[in-house]
Amino acid sequence: MGNIALGAACALVFVLLPLFKGRGYRQLCFATTNIGFAFWYWLPAVRMLNVPPTDGTTADITQNSLNVSAWIVLAANIWAALFLITSHVVRARLLSSSGAMASLALAVCFLGSGTRSILLMGIFVVIAGHLVRDRSADAARAQRARVSALRYWYGVLALIILTTIGLALSVRFESAGSDSNFLIDAVLNNNDMLRELAFTESQLADYSSPNVIDFVLTPLTFILPSFLGFEKAIPDHLLYFNYSRAGIDLVLGQGNVFPGIIADFHMVFGALGPILFSVFLITFFYVAKLTSTLLPNPLTRLTFQITFLSYLFISFRNIQGALLLVLILGVVLIKLTARPAQYRRSSKLIAKNARMS
Repeated sequence: MGNIALGAACALVFVLLPLFKGRGYRQLCFATTNIGFAFWYWLPAVRMLNVPPTDGTTADITQNSLNVSAWIVLAANIWAALFLITSHVVRARLLSSSGAMASLALAVCFLGSGTRSILLMGIFVVIAGHLVRDRSADAARAQRARVSALRYWYGVLALIILTTIGLALSVRFESAGSDSNFLIDAVLNNNDMLRELAFTESQLADYSSPNVIDFVLTPLTFILPSFLGFEKAIPDHLLYFNYSRAGIDLVLGQGNVFPGIIADFHMVFGALGPILFSVFLITFFYVAKLTSTLLPNPLTRLTFQITFLSYLFISFRNIQGALLLVLILGVVLIKLTARPAQYRRSSKLIAKNARMS
């Protein structure tokens, strides 16, 4: 049953890919979300669901918990996709002037007639509008596709370079006496958050979080100094998970293990976890977009967005909220210090022109 969820996740990406084919921020958000799911959950799931490791790390995990965990991850993946579609595709089209006029006309017709035939006619008009296209636009699109074909070869070259680097690292770690292959550890073991989610489902199913405030505040306040009044409270579910999983007492600073972000939401919020996780993703994307608008240069803005979203990729393992606060603070300071300088330059030019005249 878990493999069905894995196949459904792959099909979901291919079905939604045409909606996010245009280059831009929404494509970057779509790629970040699905790469995060693939690297931290679905790629390790291929091994865990079919050829589980025999090194003793899965002794407390049942096959049923693995299957249930795969469906929990799929639910989070579907909800994230729905929120992305609503936020970046449907909203952009409905809020346009033509989309608003069409929606208003359809609503008035439906309210006036009260029949479903009006809605069916509206659906037919939408489909027909997509089928009937301007041939000149198709020709221009084909020309752009031919021009951009060379970029795919650059992608192939980059893949070859990355593969060579991966093999070199594998040889390095094997020569250093590592017990297992570096690439296998990197893509199947060290990133296996599905295993941790399955552990919570198998061994901690009866757990109920007593407090969600610490879960929200900890990622944002943990690196902030306590002498300024910030309390480094560790969420109860992390204390419970670490002690149950590896006998680690986080209060004594004996190390830590991460349950993964979906297990975090699942342990704290239960059945609402996948939905609230999707809300977290959309909020993350919105904050990145809103903050990046403070940067005037397009290249700097894109660089900030990529850096910001890279933390989201890592946050699939554990949330890194405090580091994002530092990034936002830097952008705000750049905005605040850049404007006075711009005004000073303008005033100098005005004074210079006045003297010349």
